[in-house]
Amino acid sequence: DYRFLTQVDYFLYLGEDHLLESAFHMQVIHIPRGQALSHYVDTGKHLYILRKGSMSDNSTDRVISSHQVFGEADIFCEESTSVSNFSCLEKSLVLQLPQSKYEDYLDHGLMGIFEDKIKIQIVQEVARIKKVHGKRMDDIFQLFEEKVYTSGTALAMPGEAMDSTVILKKGKLVQVEERGGKMTSCGTLNPYTVFGLTAMIRNKRPNTGICVKSESATCIVLSKAALKKVIQVEGPRRNSSFIKATVPAMTKSSVAKKPKQKKKKKGGYSLGDFRPMRMLGQGQFGVVLQMQHIKSNKIFALKVQYRREIEELGQVERVKQERLALGRLDHPNICKFVDSFKDEKAVYLLMEAARGGELFYHLEASSTKRFDEHTACFIAASVLGALQHIHSCGLIYRDLKPENILLDSKGYPKLVDFGCAKIAEESNMTMCGTPEYVPPELIKGLGYDFKSDYWQFGILLYEMICGFTPFEPGFCADHATKARLIYERILMGNVEFPRHVSPDARDLIKKLLLLHPDQRMDGLLDETARVIENHSWFLYHKMTTSGIAKRKISPCLTPASENSFQPNMGGMNFTRIPQPATTSTNVLDDVY
Repeated sequence: DYRFLTQVDYFLYLGEDHLLESAFHMQVIHIPRGQALSHYVDTGKHLYILRKGSMSDNSTDRVISSHQVFGEADIFCEESTSVSNFSCLEKSLVLQLPQSKYEDYLDHGLMGIFEDKIKIQIVQEVARIKKVHGKRMDDIFQLFEEKVYTSGTALAMPGEAMDSTVILKKGKLVQVEERGGKMTSCGTLNPYTVFGLTAMIRNKRPNTGICVKSESATCIVLSKAALKKVIQVEGPRRNSSFIKATVPAMTKSSVAKKPKQKKKKKGGYSLGDFRPMRMLGQGQFGVVLQMQHIKSNKIFALKVQYRREIEELGQVERVKQERLALGRLDHPNICKFVDSFKDEKAVYLLMEAARGGELFYHLEASSTKRFDEHTACFIAASVLGALQHIHSCGLIYRDLKPENILLDSKGYPKLVDFGCAKIAEESNMTMCGTPEYVPPELIKGLGYDFKSDYWQFGILLYEMICGFTPFEPGFCADHATKARLIYERILMGNVEFPRHVSPDARDLIKKLLLLHPDQRMDGLLDETARVIENHSWFLYHKMTTSGIAKRKISPCLTPASENSFQPNMGGMNFTRIPQPATTSTNVLDDVY
């Protein structure tokens, strides 16, 4: 059962010794279909893990599947109450961890998992009732606060609106109700019981309140005011790690009216010189369209970013930074910036069209979900050349991942999306990028410099060669839990390799994925990254950044046909650029 426990997210905080000890003490229980768990276990406050089969929590109608943990809250109650609630939907195999061992492990990391699990259940309930999706669920997860209340403090009053959801962590809370004009105790709240969630979300007034009975009480609190701010923001309904190509709603007014366009720049293009052809994807603030120059028939990509969405999401500086960064860069392995436009509703970036598909698509399309090392080395040398140029221009990229690498029509890689790029001298403390690629120094709050880009470069090498990233936690039902587990694994710093990875590749990746930035590449890493390019892995495959930049080395990947990787837009023919119905301010006009 040790191998099985390593696949259970609830136990990821435990070290190998504790996992082995857990496996030794686990009791295996076979339960027939339709039978109650209580008929096969004692009434102690144990922890249960479903090994095989499926079970039902009859108190909530929740279905428990393989690898899930249940009964974990009983440890904090005076009596075990949950065991009688579970029954088998099919023949099941259950593992039982005795109460004494479970109590020990709570002090070795399981408490964090336990508390996060309760928070996640609350977030999921909010999402279900308020129709919240994707990134905003992650934002809600960050709203929980730990507060300490003194004796006699009333956290909620009977018949009054709830201004927060409360989870008791330590101390004693009593429930009170009003009888004959007086407050009367009607029960106590067990630790880690959630109070007031439904009433707060649905704006109902509960019949009971809660107040602190002990000298003090430590509670985890979700504020209604903070929750309301997150829910009211009209953010994109997507996982921040991926782009979903969907057609935006187009009103009659947005199609019929052609937006006012900036006058043609001297010697340049104007927006009216182009014909929209198809949608390539949807970004955080707008859409990306394939455009055709009317006179020359040349194809471009147009990034349309709506002013209102940019301002409401507080991303004005990020959009400005992208425009300024693109103006500095000129390299064969960076998607070329052509021009920018603006009108009262949107700002636009005209880019060269890299039409050979995302690197992510090519990874997924390969039979092994990975590349051979020669192909990976070609991609790596191409990206390395782009990063060297970015750093020589005084910038940090900060968002390296397969989705941000496109192939051109000949198969040469090009970096795209500079929304996270920043000037190296500026403060770089904000979290940016995909969780699997976040460097440890950013998780620790130490900031981000060019060496952090090479941490992401090491993750990219690993993913191309192995088919997955080195710190993936396995399946997680929600983004918040997955991100937290990934960060925990990153900070542990353990990198393991499949057997097929060559010694040279292992050596390079290990030197890039050192936790301390100054120790990477034996402490010899600088902005030129010559120490990386001169590594034996690149020398063996005869890949150089200059050879690829000058197109003296042939590509190793065949560009995808557009129909194989572009989204199906339902046959929609664009005759106008999609526009929102509202206008906004001119805060971006100084750089567009």
